[in-house]
Amino acid sequence: MKPEGRKPKAWIAGVGPGSPEYITERVRNAIKESEIVVGWRVTLRLVDSLLDSKTVMIEDVDNYPQVVMRAAEICREEGKPTVVLTTGDACVSAALEEMLGAFKGVDVEVIPGVSSVQMAAGRAGVTLEESMIVSFHKLGSVPNRLRWVTETLSKGRNVICLLDEDFPASWVAEQLLRRKVRSVREVVVCQSLSLPEEKVFRGTLSEARSLKTIPLSVAVFCARTR
Repeated sequence: MKPEGRKPKAWIAGVGPGSPEYITERVRNAIKESEIVVGWRVTLRLVDSLLDSKTVMIEDVDNYPQVVMRAAEICREEGKPTVVLTTGDACVSAALEEMLGAFKGVDVEVIPGVSSVQMAAGRAGVTLEESMIVSFHKLGSVPNRLRWVTETLSKGRNVICLLDEDFPASWVAEQLLRRKVRSVREVVVCQSLSLPEEKVFRGTLSEARSLKTIPLSVAVFCARTR
């Protein structure tokens, strides 16, 4: 039972792009302080050594976001410190707003993590200051997003795209070429960032349209040309 007059504690924490090397000490401490740990299997595997004696709640495609709401309910009613682990940086995903809503009435700390956006920018040698970010993960108007990408590139800014299996880098490249974006613009596509199997493609927009990539890759469409 939670102590009277004190809000229960929760953390929403990013574990980085995939390698345990990028999990911060602050995230590790949040896990140690928690009684309940929520996350997808691939995320939980990164912190397996810290999960002894914890109540682990696993997210999957069938129960998300219900499992987060259930964890928040337990945290709020029983006062059990809870951490929700996200891939990369929780601040990049639109799901952060939903999670904060689920934990209403709880003292929530958001712990940023190293995101694939940051790593892709590093691999491409571009600054976030001169770049814009767009995600093709969420539902919405794809034509509007493509229009926005085209307009952003025309203004001399880089665009970092979070992609999935329905909208791979090759498809985006083809759509941009149809919109008269210059074929010699540089494109950097990153897969499995920070992992041993990491792959980085560097080429032109024209070359990128024949690229085969795995889901959840990140593409940087650069303002510069090759």
